[in-house]
Amino acid sequence: MARAGIFYTSTVMSVCYRDGSPPTSSDKSLDHRLASFINQRNLNHYAYWLRLVPGEIDCGIVLFTSNPQAWLNDFCSQKHTCDPLLSVCQQTIMPINWDDLASSDRKSKSALKVWELHGVGPRGLTVPIRGAVGDFALFSVASDEDAATWTNRLSQLTAEVVLFAFEIHASVMEAWVRNEGAARPLSPRERQVLTLAAQGLPHKAVAFALAISERAVKLYLDSARAKLGAHNTAHAVAYAVSRRLIAPPGALRPGSRSPSGRPPVALAR
Repeated sequence: MARAGIFYTSTVMSVCYRDGSPPTSSDKSLDHRLASFINQRNLNHYAYWLRLVPGEIDCGIVLFTSNPQAWLNDFCSQKHTCDPLLSVCQQTIMPINWDDLASSDRKSKSALKVWELHGVGPRGLTVPIRGAVGDFALFSVASDEDAATWTNRLSQLTAEVVLFAFEIHASVMEAWVRNEGAARPLSPRERQVLTLAAQGLPHKAVAFALAISERAVKLYLDSARAKLGAHNTAHAVAYAVSRRLIAPPGALRPGSRSPSGRPPVALAR
């Protein structure tokens, strides 16, 4: 997958990357699975989008969708904030029935109406997904069936959509790790600095733990980010953890040793 880029794939558009790269076989396989899932359940559209870097709405966005081009244009021009479910899903881990949202939130109801004008909905279901390395994704399916038909099959459909959403997310993350590209290997010191930064330590604490200067810490972090193609330290940590280049945040426990061999440094409260 293209690093820190956007790509689109659907049953009605050819696959394309923002940087012009051709689609991979895994892209086409995922697209086929998505299309088969909605076709087998008489749904009209799907949209899976993934934000790879926590807090960076325009960094590392991956999108698979069968939504119409007009919807896609809005999604891109508004930097993905046109999704009316984004703010709601960031506050919950539960799947969201669009009918419930439309009846309780005027702003979301208006936004969903715009989707309907693009031919998406009015019925729908969205599953929020939170990954282990700060990744956040939404998987939505939409239908134009009447409210009674939708309600009658909602319970079974929700169970199927939730299970499938997490399967797709796991496949996308696996493909991202595999295809992100072979980064230049990190030096032992770069891994040490990045590991401690992943624990939330400020530069001063990292410098103390490794017995180096704060300037050296900054230089090692800059070098690690450049090698990994990361936009910031959070992006570098997410990338390095996902590829098992460093231990995940929280891996160092009281009594354990930091990468330098010293006891972990406690953050001042």
